[in-house]
Amino acid sequence: MKIQIGKVLDKNIYILWLLIFYAFNVSEIHAQAQNAFNMSSREIEETEIEELLVENEINLLAPIFRTYEFIDKEGRHLLILMENEIRDQENRYDEIYANCYLEDNGNLELEWKLRDFKNPNDDPYNHKPEFSIWFWTRYLTLEDLDGDNLVDPIIVYGSSGLNDYGDGRIKILMYNKKIKRAIRHQNGELDGERNTQIDKEFYDLPLPIREEVYQIMLQIEGNNHGVFPRGWEEAMRQKRTWISE
Repeated sequence: MKIQIGKVLDKNIYILWLLIFYAFNVSEIHAQAQNAFNMSSREIEETEIEELLVENEINLLAPIFRTYEFIDKEGRHLLILMENEIRDQENRYDEIYANCYLEDNGNLELEWKLRDFKNPNDDPYNHKPEFSIWFWTRYLTLEDLDGDNLVDPIIVYGSSGLNDYGDGRIKILMYNKKIKRAIRHQNGELDGERNTQIDKEFYDLPLPIREEVYQIMLQIEGNNHGVFPRGWEEAMRQKRTWISE
């Protein structure tokens, strides 16, 4: 059988052109949609929300660390991150909180919240002792990642242990349509001490959100804030929910 090379090449070029055209148009539609809703996010000063909190009779459970505003097709959202400093231990925290509100004409509606705490040094369940837990805002993402004109917050926080980052924990939380998925990681100085647990629902997230999380995990490793188990990228491509060495 004779292979008509010219026709095969023409067909491949045509398919490649269609893929490029599709990718370009999807990006354009995504950008136009974001512009249509004036989507944005920014860090704001605590003073900008003090009056709102008082008017809505909201009592926060810990001092405010940082506050962010993001706007999507639902309206204006406020994300308040709080850290509770340990008494007589400067820059060490035992509990963290996050509240996300939707603001409508001065009324604040709680959309979701989180709370976590460090493992106590005298933990009877033999968890590794921890000295502090705090938000890692360098990895915070407040963007519409899947193109539905709703912001998909990704929040990262971690703890420090006897070897600082070396044996602390890391949590990566993703909120898509107000539903939380999580990746929980235990650092370790030795290979056998490290493990990563992934919610099975993580793999149901749209691909752009998962890809953003993969990039955050690479950044965490690149900044020496964590070491994920060897082969974690391939394991996650296989949709595994537990990875260890």
